Amino acid sequence: MKPEKSILFNFILVCSLSLLGWFFVVAPVSKKESFQQKFSTWASSNLVESYPEDLIILINKGEVNINKDSPYCFVLPANLFGKNEVVDQKLSGVIFDTKATADISALSSNQEYSKLCKPLALVGKDFVLYPDDNNTYKYSKISEEINAKIDRETVNNLVTQYLPLVIKFGQRAYFIIPFVVALLLFLGFLTQNYWYTLMVKLATKIFKTREISFGDTYKLSLFFYNFILLFDWIVIKYVLNSLMKMNVVISFPFLNTIIIASAAIIYLKKRKDDSEIVSTPITSETTTQKDTSTPTGQ
Repeated sequence: MKPEKSILFNFILVCSLSLLGWFFVVAPVSKKESFQQKFSTWASSNLVESYPEDLIILINKGEVNINKDSPYCFVLPANLFGKNEVVDQKLSGVIFDTKATADISALSSNQEYSKLCKPLALVGKDFVLYPDDNNTYKYSKISEEINAKIDRETVNNLVTQYLPLVIKFGQRAYFIIPFVVALLLFLGFLTQNYWYTLMVKLATKIFKTREISFGDTYKLSLFFYNFILLFDWIVIKYVLNSLMKMNVVISFPFLNTIIIASAAIIYLKKRKDDSEIVSTPITSETTTQKDTSTPTGQ
């Protein structure tokens, strides 16, 4: 590989390792098929069977009513998301209370709710309270345009209708994801290489080595960056960490910058010395002679 081909080599390197890593390490075909089977079983059994047979939820112009006395806890099975343990010795669920007010402290302070289950969210007459990222609860009003009837048959019909579409989408995404990841990584490495290019240009000024254009410096920086990526992905991440289970981590501030700048200086210094050795002065014997022949036929 030559520095002039460093961009092409980086593209081939990233695409090759991304595809190999995805299809043979991260998500091999056997795991994909196993996950697909488990997801189908989960959707057709846990998701449908977790819905109470006698529960009917009616939403009419944004107002919620259920055929149960309020408050009512729609209990979520402990193994709904693949967990078999009971959190805090109490099942979690969604509280339905048509008499509740939109008080964000209702879920945490209402003792009646905590007797029913561990409340995760509250559905009122025309609003929903649910946790947000700040460990508090967020209020959301139900749109008046929503009209629906939800029962076990509805859930079963939805699963039957949309499960094949979800599986089909997942099958296509399985083959698209590695290419998208490879493209993003490739663009990311090209962007990051601008930093290394600037550092190499600065190093050439400091050590007064051979001056080259910014474009050539960019390719030279990427040339050495490719070797770092190759060593990091294959030797460290795959051989040492994945196969040998050694958990090796090489971390040092500006390590890549130091390596690339040092390698570039040595490379340019060597090329400068070589050019001085092989170069020969231009003499009269090496110059192009003018054509002194006399034209004929005149």
